Formats: sequence, C-alpha cells, structure tokens
Amino acid sequence: MKKTLKVFTFLLALMSLTIMICAVSFAAEKEKQTFVTKAGYTITIEEAETDEPSLYADPDQTVVKPYNLTITDRNGVKIGVYTAKFTGLYSRVDRTSQMLDVTVSKKSGSATYVSWQTHTDAEDGFATFYVLGEYFGTLTGHISYTGSFTFDFSE
Repeated sequence: MKKTLKVFTFLLALMSLTIMICAVSFAAEKEKQTFVTKAGYTITIEEAETDEPSLYADPDQTVVKPYNLTITDRNGVKIGVYTAKFTGLYSRVDRTSQMLDVTVSKKSGSATYVSWQTHTDAEDGFATFYVLGEYFGTLTGHISYTGSFTFDFSE
C-alpha cells in the first residue's frame, strides 16, 4: 500500500510539473523582431497585450492585434515608442478575412521626429513611418481567415 501511494504521489508530482512547464512556455510565446534600416536606425517590434475580447458566438469575428514599436537612432538613443493596432474581421465558416483599421499612437518620445500614415487593403494593413520627414519603413499586418496575424517590416 505504501509503495502504491509513493508511486501515485510521484506520478502526480510529475504531472503537475509538466503542466507548469507547458504554461510557462505558452506564456513566453510573444513575437518580437528587431530590424536595422540602411540609414542605421533600429526598430524593435513586439506583440503587445490586448484587452479586446473576441466574440465567439458570431461566425464573423473581430480581432485587435497591437504591436509596440521602439525606434532608436544610429547612436542607440531612443526616439520613441509607438503602438500600432491592427483591427481585422475574419470568418472561419466563410474562410474570409478583411483588415478593417490600422491606428498608431505615441506612447513616449517626440512627436516632431516621427510621423506616420495608415491604410488598409483587403487582408492587409499598413503603417508607414517617417523620421524627420524621410521615409523610415512600413509595418505590414496580415490577418488570415483563422484570425491569426502576421507582420513584416520593410524599408
């Protein structure tokens, strides 16, 4: 009986440890990329937390995906931190998706150095950034019919 109890306790501890490891690895799956432009500027793009819930009762679901962008100059001095929010609509039933809106807001930094323009086209959303009036690069977000987002930054 004691041996069975020890085996059961060991298996329970092992199962608990496995669940904790899975939870930790799931929590760390934030997408983060850093790009260096030809002019020497650096932009780090990282997934941000969202407070916007998806509505699972409706086959057409709206999802908001925010990204934090940190821009530094050639000397590593932070120019600013910005949030780009991509809002999309998708339907797993109809296998369709559409980017509805892209907004950019300044979290910190100088508004005089960085400006931006946004637009959408079908499943894609674009946030084009300018530093001191010069083209810096474009953050492109794409929504699939499953509701998943991907992003890319191009100069």
